Amino acid sequence: MAIYKTAINKPVTTILVFVAVLVIGIFSFLRLPIDQFPDIEAPYITVMTTYPGASASEVETNVTKILENTLNSVDGLEEITSTSKDNMSLVMLKLKWGINLDEVVNDVRSYIDLSKDFLPSGCSNPFIFKFSTSMMPIIMFAVTAEESYAGLDKILNDQVVPVLNRVNGIGNISVSGSPERYIYVDLDQQQLDAFGISLEQVGGAIAANNINMSTGTVKLEKEQYALQVRSEYIESEEIENIVVKTTFDGKQVFVRDIANVRDTIRDMVLDEKINGKNGVRLIISKQSGANTVQICQDVQKEITK
Repeated sequence: MAIYKTAINKPVTTILVFVAVLVIGIFSFLRLPIDQFPDIEAPYITVMTTYPGASASEVETNVTKILENTLNSVDGLEEITSTSKDNMSLVMLKLKWGINLDEVVNDVRSYIDLSKDFLPSGCSNPFIFKFSTSMMPIIMFAVTAEESYAGLDKILNDQVVPVLNRVNGIGNISVSGSPERYIYVDLDQQQLDAFGISLEQVGGAIAANNINMSTGTVKLEKEQYALQVRSEYIESEEIENIVVKTTFDGKQVFVRDIANVRDTIRDMVLDEKINGKNGVRLIISKQSGANTVQICQDVQKEITK
């Protein structure tokens, strides 16, 4: 009863306490993170490995089965399933609910490192992927360009992505469907036969002139200098002027004599169309626990600038 008596006898103090509670409640409400889905880490881990040029049966024999046998020893594993496709292997691990996924990912990475020596030399390093609701995109932008479409990827990565990365709470920004610069060397088989040049010779000559490596150091008195060979291609015209072969009569055969070099856009695997025009998508995801609404508002402000 002392509490009620004190509240009645000191009404000003009581009102101030309730006002303080109300202010703290409003302040906490405004800072409360808002999201469409709860932050959940499902107990699933996927290991993806690419093996370019291999059929589904080759992928299953040389990649999938090796990884399955290795990952069977992961702690907390309930079920393991796999899918083998042309050029790709997917191994899915179902774990017990409540398990620490970060520790399991470290275990999976350790087991994969043990099996790398048994994988084919042509396959990529296995990529470990764990699903979380925070990885879902929170906002996407459609970007179109008419005159500068070929350089749209560079424009976005140099001018837009660095600015948006400074927004508090941004987790990842990716560009989907962007055109990629590619240089094609279309060989003329008749010219190759005429000069007696093989495909391997052309490829070797182009690769040998596209290097960037350290060649050691030079010491002059008290100073020591590092030496590097920098001869990476900057312009596609440099490829045309590469000497592939020197004939018996001393004539040099250049790449331009046996091939056509095209500096263009790579053949698109994913073609983005926005209102019938070529374009790309800018996909943004947030960090775990970040306020989705606040991030979207901040991103819109940066885009407007």
